[in-house]
Amino acid sequence: MSFIDTSRVYFSSFYLHGFSELADTGKIRLRVINRIPTPLRAAVQNPEWQHLLFAMCLFEYRQGARTRYFCIDAHDGNRLDRAAPNGGYHWPLLQAVDAYFKVNLNAGVIAETPELAAHRGKIWSVPQFFPVKPPMIAALARRILLPTTWFGFRPGMAHDQAYGGHRADALRRFRDFANFPAIDAMLKRRTDQKDIDIFFVTSFYAKPRHRAMMERRYQIMQRIGRCNDLNCVVGFTSTESVPEPFSDALSPRLTLEQYIATVARARVTVYTQGMERCISSKFAIAMALGSALVGEPLGNDASLLEPHASLSELLSTEEPDAIAQRAIALARDPAHAREIGAANARIFDAELSPRASAARMLGLVSRL
Repeated sequence: MSFIDTSRVYFSSFYLHGFSELADTGKIRLRVINRIPTPLRAAVQNPEWQHLLFAMCLFEYRQGARTRYFCIDAHDGNRLDRAAPNGGYHWPLLQAVDAYFKVNLNAGVIAETPELAAHRGKIWSVPQFFPVKPPMIAALARRILLPTTWFGFRPGMAHDQAYGGHRADALRRFRDFANFPAIDAMLKRRTDQKDIDIFFVTSFYAKPRHRAMMERRYQIMQRIGRCNDLNCVVGFTSTESVPEPFSDALSPRLTLEQYIATVARARVTVYTQGMERCISSKFAIAMALGSALVGEPLGNDASLLEPHASLSELLSTEEPDAIAQRAIALARDPAHAREIGAANARIFDAELSPRASAARMLGLVSRL
């Protein structure tokens, strides 16, 4: 299996780690390449879609005499809209690959979009990710030395950000190598002492379309904050000024490492959907750390919840008072919170982890 290095490590590292674990067991041989295979070249080099490549993880898989191509679309967006600020389906790659794995897959969007519906047989769901320290850093470091323009494409830097040039691309990769957590060390934090009863720290977004969502989050924070018998960490973080009334709920900004360390200490973590009603990486982090989750339903791919009654029950409402009341009740029952958290950790290991995600993708591609 070859990883074709067109994306940011932020989006690829989780899945690369899973395939690396499979390689360690001898199931596959894994390498990183910078050339673009001929069957994908036109799609990758299409200038109208290159801005979406930062979250498109591309693979070539050789099995005997057969070669298949697949990608992981890690965008928040789940629509076919080239100009969407939060990304979405990469139309040329959808037509070129044999399998298209989609984070935040929404079956309703596919059904109502004729172009996507025509390719429904090759679109598969893949669980939400979070960035981890990637394997094969030496091979991935070639991107620091080799500008992608040498291979004929300019990947976007992030959602709604055009290619910033080779220097910006290289610096971002170098920082990612340095800052992302090692997943093995992260999972060991499941045993950290739980000295925070409820954790709910989230980013503040000031755009008018986010106002109603911010108001719901603020109501949850206020309700939880009135519980004097509980140790609660709640609030908004922001790099910009926050208007009233939200400004009285400001919380210090957390690095990714600090965020993970704080969630690991929490008996209960409140979960709210991402800005585009997508599944947030905060869901995957809390599941990995074995924290009991309470909050809004998953915005996409609700099939993740169906086999798990506790998740379905506790992630089922957008009503702020109901979310706060459930979180408070669970925090006041530490034994039950431990039980829910342990169940979440088992679900992550079996179904949502890098290795579980990679094994499922490999199985589906092998059968094509």
